[in-house]
Amino acid sequence: HVDPTASHYLKIVLDRIFDKENFRNEIIWQRNQKRGKGSQYSSKKFGANTDTIFFYSKSDSYYLNITRKLNEEERLLKFKKADKEGHRYYTGIPIFRSKSMGERPNLCFEWRGFKNPYPSGWRLSKERLEEEYQKGNIVILSNGKLERRMYEQDYEGLPLDNNWVDIPRISKKESLGYPTQKPLALLQRIIKASSNLGDVVLDR
Repeated sequence: HVDPTASHYLKIVLDRIFDKENFRNEIIWQRNQKRGKGSQYSSKKFGANTDTIFFYSKSDSYYLNITRKLNEEERLLKFKKADKEGHRYYTGIPIFRSKSMGERPNLCFEWRGFKNPYPSGWRLSKERLEEEYQKGNIVILSNGKLERRMYEQDYEGLPLDNNWVDIPRISKKESLGYPTQKPLALLQRIIKASSNLGDVVLDR
């Protein structure tokens, strides 16, 4: 971890230590979600409100558990519909494979009176179709058409990318008086993403 004033120099050093082929990501952490204390603003340049985290591995064999996240804005945009019980969902998920995906004879079959329109077949096996139907994720509408649904409670969110804007700077409760102390949530995300339970973590 480093701020932008030294990140470019540090990456050269890390490339020599770990080999540049083992560089995986440059992660940008936004320190503050709102303009104010802790952000460096000036009339002579753009405000500085980010830190840089470099992600390297020792080799091609390494552990990575990418977090999935659903933010409030995404939730409101995606899950606009609701069923009779008030459970929110979105539609538009393909049920059939497109022509461009090529022919799949093993996915061409009749299910509950429906046949796949293309030789490319269904996107799911007959067993999975029935399973999703029983869960309420595939619905036969009153107009006789099929609709595939993704319910809010089943949606894990999109995989986290390298732009981390959802973790605020440390709170007064967390603060130990160390000027560059990082929030616990940031450390937890890094540790959980790169290690298993019981692993040894070195903090320098």
